[in-house]
Amino acid sequence: MEWSYGSDKEWRGRLFEVGKRIRDYQIPIYLVETDDVEILKEIFYRINKSGRAMRWDEVHDALYSSENVPRTSIAQLESFLAEHGWGKIEASRLTSILLAMRGKDVTRTMADHRKDDKDILQGAVSDAFIVLPKAINFLRFEAQIPHLRLLPRMFYLEIAARFFALHPVPKVRSLELLKRFVWRFILSSHGTVLDQPELSEQTLRRKAIRAINSDEEQSVQRLLELAPSRDEQFLFQGQKFDARSVASRTAILVLSTLGPRHLKTGEPLNVTELLEAEGRDAFLKVVGSGYQGMGRILHPKVSNAPRLLRQLSREEPPDSAILASHGIYERERNCLRNGDEGEFCFLRAEELESLAGDLAKRLAAFDHPDRDRPSLDYILSQVSD
Repeated sequence: MEWSYGSDKEWRGRLFEVGKRIRDYQIPIYLVETDDVEILKEIFYRINKSGRAMRWDEVHDALYSSENVPRTSIAQLESFLAEHGWGKIEASRLTSILLAMRGKDVTRTMADHRKDDKDILQGAVSDAFIVLPKAINFLRFEAQIPHLRLLPRMFYLEIAARFFALHPVPKVRSLELLKRFVWRFILSSHGTVLDQPELSEQTLRRKAIRAINSDEEQSVQRLLELAPSRDEQFLFQGQKFDARSVASRTAILVLSTLGPRHLKTGEPLNVTELLEAEGRDAFLKVVGSGYQGMGRILHPKVSNAPRLLRQLSREEPPDSAILASHGIYERERNCLRNGDEGEFCFLRAEELESLAGDLAKRLAAFDHPDRDRPSLDYILSQVSD
């Protein structure tokens, strides 16, 4: 390809000068002769703190991992977890999760932690290969969060990582109560709970990690003490949809519990596989571009989804399993038939809030008759003590 400035002497001169500077640039190299690996690690860490610093996951892999030793680098852990089909956890996120596993304050910087303990994450990655699949499986199967894209806040994974690091095979009762803890925050995160200064998200992360100790059932009870003690209505009415926001992720998570079906075939959709394959595109818009509310469904991309949904609203029977699986009932169908997409989004948000109320009873189990009691064995052990 001919360069348009090829005949311009000034531009040609600048170009040649840039090339010369790149070729002749001298890279400083220091040779440090020592048998003490720890000294070399400390030198590397201090040099990296100045200028344009590397990310901490890169620093970790340089300090602690080895090409000859498997399961020692954050990069290897990132790839391993992605294979589980629950979504890719970025390496930058994994650092705080590793700190949580170790019971450390996840709100402090790595530089602060290293002042107290230079080897704070030594061996943590190897442990994470065992612990994090357990934490992910809990959130996926017990807490019914089918994919990372539907996890409203990352600290749920931090807390689960710490819990399973100390209690790799917890009791069934502990899993049930831990699920309640997660969902009580999920369904209350848009109310007043996390707006209270004494329980900001940062404070909650610190307190929750500290609450988990070597006593499994005591740990769960201490976590529940941090959770909202009453059902606070989930609110989505009037909110814009943003796949990155807590509110929108929660809204789609709530819809996923309906077991969405394919609009054309009626077959149940595997939400985990759908999100893994299509990412944000799985949040399919079914109303015109002028509406920003809950005009979304969990579904593979289809041509002209709004028209397809309007057609189904006219042709499907009153008890349509397909439409009900997307939270679309008679009132919403009437809006689609009449072309009133604004009212459709309004009513859809109402249905969403009602569905969240049902989940509060089933998954968050507010006001359950058992009052979050631990197992009978634990109660008897406390009495005997």
